[in-house]
Amino acid sequence: MIFIYASLGIAMFTALGMIHQTSISLLTQGAKYDVSNNDYIKSPYKGIDKDFIEVLKTANNSWGEGNILCEKIINEVKNDSRFKNLKEYTNGIESKSSDSQFAGSCVLQDNTHRVIFTKSDSDFSHYSIFSCLLNNKIYCDFES
Repeated sequence: MIFIYASLGIAMFTALGMIHQTSISLLTQGAKYDVSNNDYIKSPYKGIDKDFIEVLKTANNSWGEGNILCEKIINEVKNDSRFKNLKEYTNGIESKSSDSQFAGSCVLQDNTHRVIFTKSDSDFSHYSIFSCLLNNKIYCDFES
């Protein structure tokens, strides 16, 4: 009987130790991420993404998808003086991703920044935005 209680005690302490170790790992995960080496965070493109989101706030299902969506976004940018920094964006190379999340997407980009717009089924927005810095690449890493 003593053996059973001793075994249960050891198992409980082991489980508590594992839970403690997991919680410490989760809590310090953000602290281990080095934001000083993240080019995106230090770049103006974070603000540009926010501006594209601002453009999409007025979007509805009638904006369509694919190239029609990108043309609508470009027209909205041209007609609104708040988005001067977005005027350099032109149609980019279509996404190579076979993921259904990128089906019907459109791409706008400048020399170093790529922005992908997709139709969304969210209750909050009709469209989603994905972006990356190209760093001498043609596609974003997440499009593989």
